[in-house]
Parts: sequence; C-alpha cells; structure tokens
Amino acid sequence: MEQKKNILMQLHPMRLALYFCALTSIILRPGIGNELVMEGWAMVSDLLIPVLVPIFFMLLMLDAIMSRVWLSEALEVEALENKTKAAEVGRLRMISRTDLFLGIFMLAFWIPFYVSLS
Repeated sequence: MEQKKNILMQLHPMRLALYFCALTSIILRPGIGNELVMEGWAMVSDLLIPVLVPIFFMLLMLDAIMSRVWLSEALEVEALENKTKAAEVGRLRMISRTDLFLGIFMLAFWIPFYVSLS
C-alpha cells in the first residue's frame, strides 16, 4: 500500500488528472454505429468525448517527450547524489512508459471508432 501511495505522489496531481481523463475517455467511448444523441448526458459520450480524445492523446505524447527531455538532463547532471539521481531517473522512465502505454491503449481503442466515421 505504501508503494502505491509513493507512486501516486511521484506522478503529481496534473499528470494524475491527465491519466484519469484518458482512462475515462476509454470507458466512455460510444459504440460503433450507434445513433447520435444530441441532448442529455448521453451527449457527453457521443459528442464531447470524441472531440477531447485527440487532445488527451497529444497531451500524453507531449508529456512523454518532456519526461524524456528531463530524463536526458537528469542523466547528464553530475551534481546530484547517486541515490537522488537514481530515484529521479526511475521516476521519469516510469512516467514516459506510462504515457506511451496509455497513448497506445487509447489509439487501439479509438481508431476503430474514428475509422467508422469515414
């Protein structure tokens, strides 16, 4: 339990919110071939979520790129202690892998929906 709490603390609130939004968009994906609903709460999954998914995907990819930039800087900095450097390198690698995994998962889940629109 302590390890899970530690991982969540390392991710920071903004990144956790991004992960939550990306996972929510996967859960709320409308069915392929369903009739479009223009009113009520069904409008969220039929209209709003498909518009936001490319934004969430691009934010995940930007976060992955930026974590790699910070990782390369952390590897070059000689002033950090070995223990601190190892922790920061591990954290940035975990962030980068999580972003890429979640991005690929979103693509695999949403590509059939976008292909069916054309």
